Amino acid sequence: AGYTLAFSVANGPAEESPSILCVNRWVHTRLEKALDECEAHTMGGGDAVVTVPLKPTPIEFVDQEVDGTRLVMLKGGTPETVMSDTRESVGQMVQRTGAAGGINGTFFAMAAIAATDNRLIGPSMVHGGPLLPDSQSTIWGKIRNRPLVMWGPTNFAIVPYNPDRMNDPEAFTNFMPDATDTFLGGVWLVHDGIAREKDALQTFGSKDIEDARRRAAFGIDAEGRPVAACTRDSVSSSKFAQMLAQAGLKEAVLLDSGFSTSLVLGDNVLASGHSTASTPSRPVPHAIMLKGDVDALSVTAAAKASLASATAVATEEPAPRKRKKRRRR
Repeated sequence: AGYTLAFSVANGPAEESPSILCVNRWVHTRLEKALDECEAHTMGGGDAVVTVPLKPTPIEFVDQEVDGTRLVMLKGGTPETVMSDTRESVGQMVQRTGAAGGINGTFFAMAAIAATDNRLIGPSMVHGGPLLPDSQSTIWGKIRNRPLVMWGPTNFAIVPYNPDRMNDPEAFTNFMPDATDTFLGGVWLVHDGIAREKDALQTFGSKDIEDARRRAAFGIDAEGRPVAACTRDSVSSSKFAQMLAQAGLKEAVLLDSGFSTSLVLGDNVLASGHSTASTPSRPVPHAIMLKGDVDALSVTAAAKASLASATAVATEEPAPRKRKKRRRR
């Protein structure tokens, strides 16, 4: 048609624009809709975008009791996410990657225990790999504003997830050019050192988020150390958030919990999803490894606190499922 320049209009808030060269706006005739959408998008979201420097330190094992519940944590090291082609135990992933320890990762799309699918809920980027976008647009409304965790060699960040804008590698590159890892957490448990309220957690969580289960979380403390934390006992998510805040975490997000809960240091299983130590946590597709030297005192403490051998647990065959007998009519 002979034009040398053209413009397009996209309705939306300016702060959710894909770039400085493509700024969203709202047409004046749709301001009421704009207000409704903006209010809906901020329900339960984090108070701010969090970016803090990572501090490399030796890995420390912390075992403490908070309000009568045992909390075990690994602090420090260099965090790296890892993905299984199917599903593996955290102990197997620690051995395979040569990490010092690790914790089970985030929520996966196919939750059936017998499944081997490795798709995750939300976008993900395994250490140094490409961004894998979330193609399940049918659940975007439910996972909007969940905490998107990312980090690179020197910085750690958590941002409220916007599925309309954050499935494009460019969005991540613009925010953190040297990002190496990312995943979508379940809920934002602790923000700026304060446990989030139950109502905020229930905005995103599944119906059983307040059920008592063994819980797992990943975050960062006030010193800038990555923290992998699990409970030895069953608690609700709001109780877990309070425990983490009391334990000194500055930011924390919920990982897959229940039977997936698993914290490993070396050959020591420090937390399990089952009440029986000899019963292994279920295999998972995603985990967070901690690499680096382990504090000498923590090696001894972890051995004393160990529930089982990670090597032995990884080689155990799962017990056969009992079949119900059908009555003949």
